[in-house]
Amino acid sequence: MVTDNKKSIYEVLMGFNRGEYPSPNEIKLMGVASDPLAGRFGKCEVEMAAGKLLSFLQHRNKGWEEFTISDLFAYYKSKGWNPDMMFFGLLGPWFDDGMSTMDFRDTANVYLVVGDNGKYYFTDKFVTNSMRK
Repeated sequence: MVTDNKKSIYEVLMGFNRGEYPSPNEIKLMGVASDPLAGRFGKCEVEMAAGKLLSFLQHRNKGWEEFTISDLFAYYKSKGWNPDMMFFGLLGPWFDDGMSTMDFRDTANVYLVVGDNGKYYFTDKFVTNSMRK
């Protein structure tokens, strides 16, 4: 319970106030089948996962509200998408041995955090990268 203007752990982890950014519905996807957020997350596979997640948010129409893996899984299945890569590169560092310039890239960012209630929360980095043009 949050009292005396103290932030909850989720507010600290998210690092943003949901009301200060546009809703997910205001973010234009370039096409989920191709690369919906080209150039916004640094790697095509991460951009695909982020784009499909943003598509889920737009479909759900609840803004940046937290979500469950069950809800996202059901959405993936309804679209005929393979859920194996739902969170690729979004939950923290991942190993990429396919890039010869790997040592010149920035370290991976955390775009989602999992609460002790099992729900997934967005970080400020996910929201700001999604809004980049």
